[in-house]
Amino acid sequence: MKIKSCAMLGLAVVSLGTGLVTSQSKAEAYTTYHSVPHALRGYYISESANDSMKITQHMVVDGSPLADSYRYHVRKVNYSNHIYHLHSYIDLGGRTYFTLKINHYARTKIKSGSAYYHKVSKAKYYHFLNHFNPEYNYDD
Repeated sequence: MKIKSCAMLGLAVVSLGTGLVTSQSKAEAYTTYHSVPHALRGYYISESANDSMKITQHMVVDGSPLADSYRYHVRKVNYSNHIYHLHSYIDLGGRTYFTLKINHYARTKIKSGSAYYHKVSKAKYYHFLNHFNPEYNYDD
């Protein structure tokens, strides 16, 4: 009889522990950086959105071919679940603060806003900015 009650008590403890484990929420990693991580730095273009993005250690330059570009100075970066939040500002006579949300969904691909970008070399990036041609294939 004593063994049966011990077994029942053990079964109750195990089932209670299982119930607590399954009811816990999923913990997500959250990291803060003081500069842009190496994995995100580089030259990116988006032919479909006719846009380009250059990401360096402390700056993001966003611009269109044969047009203006904007320089965002990065203050800090928050990272969680493949999404980077770049807290930055732009100087246009006064500081305006922005948070750029970049989804790094593949090794050489990012999404910012509604545009999908892919990483290219420095030469292809500047060729895209200076000689934009919608029929040219920039992937080669």
